[in-house]
Amino acid sequence: MNKKTVTMITAMLLGFSSIASATDYSSYSDAKLSEMRGTMRTASQEERQAYQTECQKRTALTSPDQRSNRAGITRHKTKGSSPMILKEQLGLSDTQSRQLQEMRQKHAGLATKERSRLAELQRQLMDASMTSNPDKQRIAVLAQQIGKEQSDLAIMRSASIQEVASVLTPKQREKMKTFMLQISPRKQGGMKM
Repeated sequence: MNKKTVTMITAMLLGFSSIASATDYSSYSDAKLSEMRGTMRTASQEERQAYQTECQKRTALTSPDQRSNRAGITRHKTKGSSPMILKEQLGLSDTQSRQLQEMRQKHAGLATKERSRLAELQRQLMDASMTSNPDKQRIAVLAQQIGKEQSDLAIMRSASIQEVASVLTPKQREKMKTFMLQISPRKQGGMKM
């Protein structure tokens, strides 16, 4: 075998071994998976993928009522913004609930590109800052770009909140404001899109 073939086979074997070494989360309880959620940021890509796959599999196998009662496995449940929770907390009609879900999906899709760009800029800023001889001009440019992306996201978030408010009663708007501040104080009342 030539050197290139041996290198390719070795790379494939190493890749397969890392996939095979990922934990099997199927035997974990919902509560245990929920507890582990915050630790996945530091886990390997394979571990995160195995964890996400198990959570998605469990979510797909449960009814909406069961999902709302689970111990925080789904993203929406842990954030406290599940449509079921909002419906109960705000006293939404079925029509309002459906409208809010449609708005959420629309705005989430619009913000995805900006959030990805922001994450990439933040990674670049970290890389530029961690060099042995940081380029201060490059860092300043990246910081300005990050500020612009954050501004764009804030404007989009505001538009989303305005649209949501347009289908709520005044009493529901007040409840929504309180609810948003409770679930996301670090965003100062921002609604995740």
